Amino acid sequence: MQLDAKTVLDNPGKRFGFLITGIPVSDEFPYEFRFTKDVKAEGEYWSEDEKIFVSMHIEFSLEETCAKCLKPLEYSSVTESEVVFSQSDEDEEYYLTDGMTVMLDKAVLDEISLNQPMQYLCKEDCKGLCPICGQDLNEGTCDCDTSLSRINPFEKLKDLF
Repeated sequence: MQLDAKTVLDNPGKRFGFLITGIPVSDEFPYEFRFTKDVKAEGEYWSEDEKIFVSMHIEFSLEETCAKCLKPLEYSSVTESEVVFSQSDEDEEYYLTDGMTVMLDKAVLDEISLNQPMQYLCKEDCKGLCPICGQDLNEGTCDCDTSLSRINPFEKLKDLF
């Protein structure tokens, strides 16, 4: 996922549009995303003061697992991002460019990483699994005793105090 840096640096202030699809890859950080389809990044970029500014809209879909019932699910989302690229590695708050190309992969992966939910759920009211037998409680009930004293290993400690 790359953009032409040379053209935009030769035309300061002029905005260029882009639409890129693909699977972003980065060796800098081991991302564990399982994309179900190509990531779509669309937006515009321009240069000012030898820096390249990128404003983009990112659409992605991931293969994930429900945190409660462990069923596979597809998580789709969109996010907006504005990032800055610099040719100087002294600017630590910016992404680095070689002046010829702008590699968007790491910026896109960072943005996707920052916009993940705390947990993935197959549906908002997922009941999860029975802690005793593992029955999927979305599909039916079981006869297990799931009262608090049965599943709380610290229940006996309350009698000590």
